[in-house]
This record gives sequence, C-alpha cells and structure tokens, in this order.
Amino acid sequence: MDTTPVLGFCDFQAIREYVENREPLLRNIWNQTMEISDKNIMLGRLHENHLLGIFLWYYTLKKEDVTTERLEEEYGKFFQHVSRSTISTYLNQLEKQGVLTKNRQGKQVFYRLTYEPPSDMHPIYMVRNFCILPSYLCRLSFFARTLRLNKEENLQYLLELVNFSLIKNRIEKCILCPFAIKEENTKILDNIMNDYRAKTELLPKELFTYIDKKLGELTVFRGILLAGNWTIISDKLVNYAQIYKRELKFQREALARRQKL
Repeated sequence: MDTTPVLGFCDFQAIREYVENREPLLRNIWNQTMEISDKNIMLGRLHENHLLGIFLWYYTLKKEDVTTERLEEEYGKFFQHVSRSTISTYLNQLEKQGVLTKNRQGKQVFYRLTYEPPSDMHPIYMVRNFCILPSYLCRLSFFARTLRLNKEENLQYLLELVNFSLIKNRIEKCILCPFAIKEENTKILDNIMNDYRAKTELLPKELFTYIDKKLGELTVFRGILLAGNWTIISDKLVNYAQIYKRELKFQREALARRQKL
C-alpha cells in the first residue's frame, strides 16, 4: 500500500480530535512553539530554519521540487504567516549559500535541497538547521487519522501511545533548538512526562521501544519510514496487540486506577 499521498496531507483536524477526545493534557501544546521574539536579531535564521524544515518533510515524501507559492502556503500552516516577499528573500539567500538549488520553469520557480538531509545525526546538530515541527506534525496527523479507523481496544491504545510519543519526542528536540526558549519547552515536557510514564510503565520493553523509538520518531532519528511500509507496520501493531494482550490489559487497568485517585 502506497501511503505517500496520505502522508503528504497534514490533517490538523484529526490531531485536534485526538487531543480533545483522548489527551486533553496535550490540547494546548501539540503544535505550540516557544521560540525567540520577532525582534530578536536571529529572526532571519529562524525563517531559514522554518523553510528548511518544510523541505525536510517534502524530502521524506520524495517531493523534492517545491514552488515559492507552495512554500508560502505551507509556511502559514505551521508557523506565523509571513509575506511571499519574505519567503522569497530567504529562499534566495539559501540559494546563494548553496543550500538550495533553484530551477525556473516559465513563470514558476522551483527550489530543492542541494544535498540530501543528514541521517542518524544527533538531534542537537539537526535542529540547528532544520525545524522538525512540520515533520512531526504530519507524521502525527497520519497516526491520528489511523486512530479514527481502528476500534479494537488494545490497538487503539497503542496508536494513542504513538501519538503521545510523537508530541513528546518533538518537544524534546525543541528544547535543543537554538531558536527556542529552552526553559519554556522544558517546562512543557516536564508537565507531560508523568502522564506519559503512567501510560507506558507496564509495557514490555520490546513494545515500548517500538512505539517510542520506531513509530514515535522521525526517520532522521532512526524512526521507521512509513511510506511503503505501512502494511508491515499495521500487521506488526495488530500482532503486538494480540501477543501482549494481557500486559496491555494490566496497563490500561493500572492507568484507570491512577486517574481515579
């Protein structure tokens, strides 16, 4: 099953439904960015970081050539809207630096990354150049939509954990970002970690690692590539839901008791 077209659609409504109905604790933080002030002298680098983050997500989808118009549209989805002239200014700067390659076709101008994004790099170096918010949110939206379709209790629980892991892992990376307000992001992470631990503390290590490090993480941080692999991933989740049926039942019951306290 080719999931690439579905992965390319970032369904924020599906994410909102997930947090509203299942994780109200995450309601105000799933897409929150605690970044430097607009008056900061690093604002130009912040715009470049945001733009390269969009290119990073498109590269994952194998959509390497992106128009200025599409970049303006995508920028407004994930970040505070800026004018097309501002987008063009920073695209041209990145092209002059050799980071992007420009190709003009008639009246349209296409940009692409000159070099492949690094893989298996420590997050502290990755986030200096690429904003990871678009990639995390679009991956999150895919699993949030999948959650709508699955009614089996254990499978739903696993998908909920994947969604929570993606939000948690994204915030962990934002703490490392030089353009972020570290103290605020750390506070956000601290506020959700107790809840995350309570939801996962009784899971077998193999299952926890698969959820937290493989599905709940981006491919650039050793997560599993979803495009082209969804049938295998889906079958594995169903298998885990059966193999660890007893453990998942204990985990859900323990969580329910804790929430009643």
